[in-house]
Amino acid sequence: MRRWFKIWIEEWESGSIRVDMDSAERGFWVDMIGLSLKGRVEGFICRDSQGKIGYSTSELARKYGCPLELVESTIAKRLKDGSIKIHENNVIEVCNIWKYQSKLDSKKGAGETDGVIKTNTPTDKESRNIRFAVNSVNRAWGILTGKRKGTEQSAISMLNQAMAIHPTAAEKQWNDLWVENSQQHREASGEKPGRVRKERA
Repeated sequence: MRRWFKIWIEEWESGSIRVDMDSAERGFWVDMIGLSLKGRVEGFICRDSQGKIGYSTSELARKYGCPLELVESTIAKRLKDGSIKIHENNVIEVCNIWKYQSKLDSKKGAGETDGVIKTNTPTDKESRNIRFAVNSVNRAWGILTGKRKGTEQSAISMLNQAMAIHPTAAEKQWNDLWVENSQQHREASGEKPGRVRKERA
């Protein structure tokens, strides 16, 4: 999950967004960008770790405490200009997100860098590789947990492909799924969340 994201001043001050959207819509658009980079599938506004379940417009309105009409008008304008796409189950994809954002989050706080963040914006190819790795891990996880049809061998093959294409994204997604599944298991069993105890040797 990112702690910050970029807004390019020139585009924000004099780009088409100033003409097409009013101040309230621009504000909610920033919320949408932030939400798309906050989750486990970066660039997608979704509520799960696999990018399959999104938010309804009324849910977004409640989440950010704004009028439903504002949410709907912002989404409609961003759809029209191609800034977003809406997929199945209301999952919203923020298009070209990597054109303006760095691949990695800075690990230093304000005042701790030399003013230059040495990260590269992923190319279109790398963005596709990240999505392929994440989707492959999701499919393999589904097979191994009995939620999807398939053999264990096919799941292992998917994981190997994901690691070959983009090991960082694949490992992160696998760890996120593991954490999410562990939390769901604790909630289902009624176990109260707490600190993990280390077993004695």
